[in-house]
Amino acid sequence: MSTLFKNPSNRTQTTFGRAYIFFVLFFLFGIGLGFGQVTVEFSQATGAAAENVGNNLPTLFITGTVTNASSVTVTDAGTGTATSGTDYDFTSPQVVNIPAGVYDGTAVTAIAIPTLSITDDADVEGNETMDLALGTATGDATLGAQTTTTYTINNDDSVTVEFSQATGAAAENVGN
Repeated sequence: MSTLFKNPSNRTQTTFGRAYIFFVLFFLFGIGLGFGQVTVEFSQATGAAAENVGNNLPTLFITGTVTNASSVTVTDAGTGTATSGTDYDFTSPQVVNIPAGVYDGTAVTAIAIPTLSITDDADVEGNETMDLALGTATGDATLGAQTTTTYTINNDDSVTVEFSQATGAAAENVGN
């Protein structure tokens, strides 16, 4: 065994040595295991709201401490049944900047997706969906588990049928 660890006069060196070893191991192996990483993911796998309300939109949950300029790209996957520019507005691809700060991965520190909004129309149609996906993450950010989301736009329009008169009669062979 080394005299460095046996000699009580070298306690400072052994404490420093252990701290140094911990430091090296943490930064070499800890980062690879996920310690110190910032993750970004969608707030929900699915969401829905009536088109005249348009709330409950997906947001970005960030977990960790952002110290360097970071961003993530959000894209319209184009696989939903809703039409961009008609049923909803979204600029795709959309680079979302993540400001420096501490994020806890909840709605409290969530970041809204810029340019994403629902369009209320008067069309009577079925419920429609839009699919979004996370792409490239930069800076401190890495992609988390929830990298896709489907949002359902629930139709709120209906057809009203009215008759011009309460009753009517005509001969069968006349057709009026």
